[in-house]
Amino acid sequence: MEEKKQPLWTRDFIMIAVINLFLFWGFQMLLPTLPLFAKSLGGSDTMLGWIVGSATVASLLIRPVSGALLDKMGRKGIFAAGLLIIIAVTLSFGWLPSVGALIAVRFLHGIGWGIASTASSTIASDNIPKSRFGEGMGYFSLSSSLAMA
Repeated sequence: MEEKKQPLWTRDFIMIAVINLFLFWGFQMLLPTLPLFAKSLGGSDTMLGWIVGSATVASLLIRPVSGALLDKMGRKGIFAAGLLIIIAVTLSFGWLPSVGALIAVRFLHGIGWGIASTASSTIASDNIPKSRFGEGMGYFSLSSSLAMA
């Protein structure tokens, strides 16, 4: 007798995959435009490294903290906080007066990115049936790859 497969494509799973697609898409859209913007503010090639690096360092530093917060405070609130940081930072780019301000804002962007991307993966894994976990994470990860494409 065959065991019935648990549903993978639930409303919650589809929602988190779509949100993750747009999260990664927005982040990837900044990568080619940010150096041009930094140059328009008078940034050097060295400063471009600091701009990219500050977000990377912030993201790496916040991930263990966000993981603990996801377990202690709940998934949705932490995810929403990360998304709000990313949205606020992205909207502020047009008003930045200097490369120094851009580096500081990119650090905040990295914090929001680290929180939101950690939370989205955690939420997705919570919504995937254990019997279909590999398949589900494969499809979820595809949303990140599609955003890059």
